Amino acid sequence: MFGAVDTKNNGKLTYSQFEESFNTLTYGLDENDVNMLIALADEDDEELIDWQEFLPIGIEMIKTMLHRNI
Repeated sequence: MFGAVDTKNNGKLTYSQFEESFNTLTYGLDENDVNMLIALADEDDEELIDWQEFLPIGIEMIKTMLHRNI
């Protein structure tokens, strides 16, 4: 998911790329949900989300989706 939207292959996502990563999948998140995830993920406030910031959010989203599908 991260690599698919990291079009520059620099290991960082812009906010729009981060939003795209969740909008392309059917997570059922609205814009407020995605903005909240951005705020949680961008720990260093550099307006970019790197892999280390993304990983915990991605894992939680996968767990949530697996739980919903079971």
